[in-house]
Amino acid sequence: MHRCSFLPDVERCISFTCPATDKYRSAGTERGEATGTLIVDNLLPGSVLWLLTTGTGLAPFMSVIRDPAAYERYDHIVLAHTCRYVRELAYRDYIMTTLPKHEILGEQVREQLIYYPTVTREPFSNSGRITDLIDAGTLFSDIGLPPFSPERDRIMLCWSSAMRATRAPCSRHVASMRAASRLLDTMWSSGPSFHDPGGKPASFTFDTSPLRELVMNRIKTLFATALVAVASASALAAPTDPAGFWTTPTIQGYGNMHYLPDSAFKPQPGHTYKVVFALTEAAAQPDKANPALDHVARTVNLYAASGVPLAKLKFVAVAYGAATPIALDDAHYQAAFGVPNPNLPLIAELKKAGVTIAVCGQAVAEHHFQYDWINRDVTLALSGLTTVTALQQQGYALMQL
Repeated sequence: MHRCSFLPDVERCISFTCPATDKYRSAGTERGEATGTLIVDNLLPGSVLWLLTTGTGLAPFMSVIRDPAAYERYDHIVLAHTCRYVRELAYRDYIMTTLPKHEILGEQVREQLIYYPTVTREPFSNSGRITDLIDAGTLFSDIGLPPFSPERDRIMLCWSSAMRATRAPCSRHVASMRAASRLLDTMWSSGPSFHDPGGKPASFTFDTSPLRELVMNRIKTLFATALVAVASASALAAPTDPAGFWTTPTIQGYGNMHYLPDSAFKPQPGHTYKVVFALTEAAAQPDKANPALDHVARTVNLYAASGVPLAKLKFVAVAYGAATPIALDDAHYQAAFGVPNPNLPLIAELKKAGVTIAVCGQAVAEHHFQYDWINRDVTLALSGLTTVTALQQQGYALMQL
């Protein structure tokens, strides 16, 4: 279930509507009618209606963008939908191609609906979390509308559970004043509802209503809790390791290892070791080297430190799934993510050590990459599946990373 609320960015919009509940009725969504709190009638009049959602949180908004009344009430409706991968942008073709041709709504959709899909884990025309694109002003410049205004804009939010996790009141958000609006989103999961005499959510002016004291007290409590957690974490932090504790003897600068000369199960220098590494996860940030690839470097460092010659290491690392973009050349990676590909120096070092870095050709196609976008140090494989199984038939051990 998603937590849903009507809450403009309080840093720019101080007049907002409180939700009666944080749930919507799935039955209403299934029959194509907006019900529960996710209905336009619960919002104050305005000029622009913003529908901000992630993942499957799109579902209730599909009813809104097919509601003729919504187009009568607002000059523009902006639907911003964030997913991890392009394939998760449900109804993208319907919204862009089919809905504008609707017999009744087509003209209004073409003139008033602005669809803004974003993707966080692979190259796409709009890349990044919608919250970051709002903070940076990118969303507004891309669609040609000014930043949020309490006089003009009304916002409906429907975050997925994964998005709620990234918006939780933790130290990394407390470090920014933007946390105020994000903490408010969390606050309504346990906070009160406010209604007018007719039972509808009531509107308040933040500066003059009793809601101000409630909101500010709640924010202070959450800030204090987060700061205590940060202080506790600092007190329990491990001491700094001495110089030289971690080393990178072969793959310089990558794959930190701490060698234990008297440890058990050490590789034997006279043996040949054959390993295929399956790389399937993306880095947390596009400007960071993929941690799975760094583990390949650690493996090389560990075997080399144990005395195994590089010539006896038969290592193959194949990237697919969310790890596919690591294989892009610098120009296309930068075009997609706005930063140079941080994996290329590591890939070059691994290649010097005799490691074969491959990418799944099927994943390249699924990501809508061109094959000539692949970096020259990366081998294009038929698929990740056939690479792993073929090498296992040749005696390679599979290491899933």
